[in-house]
Amino acid sequence: MLKVYLKELLELTRDKKTLIFTILLPTLIMPVILFGFGALSTKIVKNAGEEELKYVIIGSQYAPELVADLAKNDKFILQQLTDEAEINEKINQGDIRFALIIPQNYQSQLDAGHSATVDMLYNDSASTSAIIYKRVNDAIEDYKNRETLKRYESLGLSEEQGKAVDEPVKLVKKSTADDRESFGEMVGGFFPYILILIALSGAMYPAIDLGVGEKERGTLETLLLTPVSRFQLVLAKF
Repeated sequence: MLKVYLKELLELTRDKKTLIFTILLPTLIMPVILFGFGALSTKIVKNAGEEELKYVIIGSQYAPELVADLAKNDKFILQQLTDEAEINEKINQGDIRFALIIPQNYQSQLDAGHSATVDMLYNDSASTSAIIYKRVNDAIEDYKNRETLKRYESLGLSEEQGKAVDEPVKLVKKSTADDRESFGEMVGGFFPYILILIALSGAMYPAIDLGVGEKERGTLETLLLTPVSRFQLVLAKF
């Protein structure tokens, strides 16, 4: 059984294809693929952040300030839609990217000190749906801040006092670790996953070669004729 084991190691070191797939592929090509995928993902996110978004608003007369803030964004293109029943179909087809539904009681909810809700319709199955939601939310951030300041003023509070009401206790993180330790922790948590991928991809081709390589070299029959039990052959190869 030991001789079979040594034979396998000798054949692996003699086979150039095995060496290439065992060493070159994991150490060079896999990192290129990983970093290439990361670069591609970054490009997709960047393009999604700069994409022009076509949208419609139902009930725009109930929140004119909100509508005006959205119109300030030159990447948002307002579309006119006469039939509200077509909204879902238009979004799923990609003709419009999102739609805002403003209820009739929107202003009265704000005046009463409640949270006024606006329904945002969008295709959640799209890969960039989270980015679309974030862009819309960012576009109305100034509007939400102005409404917040109005509520502070109605309560006789300054902006600082109002923020203190929202967050009476603030927990501030201050690490005692230096930059080297922080970087080591970050890389140390990610590097083992890279090693696992490299180990799996490096061992895959030699594992296949244990059986396929024997048939390609025409040595499988000879190996089976040796006075070694089948169990020992399998165990030596394993």
